[in-house]
Amino acid sequence: MLEMSLQALNTQDSSVMAQSLLIHAFFAALLALAFMINLYTLFKEKNFIQLNKKIYLVMPAIYILLSIALLSGTFIWAMQQFEFSFSAVIMLLGLLLMLIAEIKRHKSVKFAITKKERMEAYIKKAKMLYFLETILIVVLMGL
Repeated sequence: MLEMSLQALNTQDSSVMAQSLLIHAFFAALLALAFMINLYTLFKEKNFIQLNKKIYLVMPAIYILLSIALLSGTFIWAMQQFEFSFSAVIMLLGLLLMLIAEIKRHKSVKFAITKKERMEAYIKKAKMLYFLETILIVVLMGL
């Protein structure tokens, strides 16, 4: 009887883990999509005011998706009893890197908006940042 209930518990744990991984991967894919939307906007939009409006429109989604990635990843790692995992540490570092990069990018646009030359430099940096973040999230999803 005890063996049967332990088997049921083990099956339930693997089902919860599979669902958690699916949710984590889904929201990571949405994060990559948000980065690609901003990258597209940076290449397509030539009007600085419209560009900023469109980037600012997606920004809350990026912060929310980064938060979801952190929370769902922490939940999955907790289910593994925080056992050391190279991929978990790499994902956590990648997430922190993206979060810091987004905060710095957000702060820099406030300064860049004051002059055309600064805005052009900001756009170049933002294109590179979103390209690298998209690649990073795809690589992390592969782990």
